Amino acid sequence: KDMPTHLLKNPEQYITKVGKFLRKTSLDELPQILNIIAGSMAIVGPRPALWNQYDLIAERDKYGANNIRPGLTGWAQINGRDTVSIEDKARYDGDYVENL
Repeated sequence: KDMPTHLLKNPEQYITKVGKFLRKTSLDELPQILNIIAGSMAIVGPRPALWNQYDLIAERDKYGANNIRPGLTGWAQINGRDTVSIEDKARYDGDYVENL
């Protein structure tokens, strides 16, 4: 129940048609606009890591990417979203922090 979809053997069997549509269109990100308005998120910044993504959190610590507000979209998403390795995501997020 707490496993990320990309780690499942057959993730398609768990994703509903509505869920697939929401993810494909990124409409599932819409509630985060409230977090942007409240000031706890930025429009651009490192995407928030899931609570169980210890490897990503640790890798981002090396670059200071956990020290700024998370964003709705970020440099790592522009450069590949889920196709980018953890190390590359952290490096992209670090590049963003460095050039902020």
